[in-house]
Amino acid sequence: MKLSICIPTKNRYKTLFSLLKSIDSFNSFEYEVIVYDTSETKQMYPIFTNEIKVNHEPINVSVITSFENSIKNAEGEWVIILGDDDGIDVESTLYFLKKLGKFDAITCNRPNFTWPDATHRYFKNNKTSKLKLN
Repeated sequence: MKLSICIPTKNRYKTLFSLLKSIDSFNSFEYEVIVYDTSETKQMYPIFTNEIKVNHEPINVSVITSFENSIKNAEGEWVIILGDDDGIDVESTLYFLKKLGKFDAITCNRPNFTWPDATHRYFKNNKTSKLKLN
């Protein structure tokens, strides 16, 4: 089972690079990374464990169009779409990837922003969202 991680971006290479570093620790699962980059200037993408597929089109499009275009070349059975300034909890994601055959979708019913040193007043384990399995 292959996972496609699709990331639209524009002029935010610094935050994208941080996300790519965290994705690189998915070493126990088959995945591909697809970056849809609409920046005016083409960036050089470093080599990580997996090759990064970059589609660079210096055009002005909406965020929705960028997200839609980012998945056009996805080859995985499952797709995760992340913003270029998002983070991903690798441990939790790998846990659910191993159980994917049992579900049609995994969604977040209350997404929030968080940072590594942040705590949450409602969830005892300091995770900021509860996952819903469909």
